[in-house]
Amino acid sequence: MSLGVQPPVAPIKAADVGLNITAQRDLLIKTLFRMNLQTISEIAKVCCVSPTIVDELIMLGRDQNLIK
Repeated sequence: MSLGVQPPVAPIKAADVGLNITAQRDLLIKTLFRMNLQTISEIAKVCCVSPTIVDELIMLGRDQNLIK
């Protein structure tokens, strides 16, 4: 039975997530340290976002010297 409801489109960029970029960055850093994640694919899976968004947030953290 189809109700005709379409799922939301998955965000492609961090700006498309609908959450402040600073909050996304802070959540990413917190998740990295608490869960000891190493790869972008691991982080993306845990955060339920695409690897592209994770990469964008990691680059932002690196530019701000918050992540090595």
